[in-house]
Amino acid sequence: MSEFQEKAAASAVLSKYQGLTQELARVEKQIATMRERRSDVISQLRDAAAAARLFGVQLPANFSTASDDPPPAVAAAPAAQAASGQPKATVRELVLEMLAIAYPQPLRAKTINDRLAADHGLEMHEKTVGMTLYRLSQIHMSKRKGFDWYFVPENERPAQEEGAEA
Repeated sequence: MSEFQEKAAASAVLSKYQGLTQELARVEKQIATMRERRSDVISQLRDAAAAARLFGVQLPANFSTASDDPPPAVAAAPAAQAASGQPKATVRELVLEMLAIAYPQPLRAKTINDRLAADHGLEMHEKTVGMTLYRLSQIHMSKRKGFDWYFVPENERPAQEEGAEA
């Protein structure tokens, strides 16, 4: 190959690489936007399900705020959070949100741990989620039956004594 051909090939490769990196940035921005939208829709579904329970409305059998699919992004992915300036959610907030999404169905600590790793890139000690769930149960925000953990809605929690904080 001549020197001219080598320079032309190198220029073409560089141009292609730059175009692909720009396309990747656009796609990642779209993904972050869609995750936010999905989170909003899931939140609205939870609100609708709560209203249905309040008014005794039977929802269709195929309607569910919990599914076997991976859970919706409770918060944007870590890279998207950093880019958007959003504060990172704590493990406690994420665990509580996952329980609320699954309500009235239970979740297991292992399932929550796996979902936190998959959806948020959080790798932690295997007991972290279980201890978080236990602490939430101590303030009546979750409850346990066997290996299953349930969200406790605010209206089902015992009244707090004056001066006590959750």
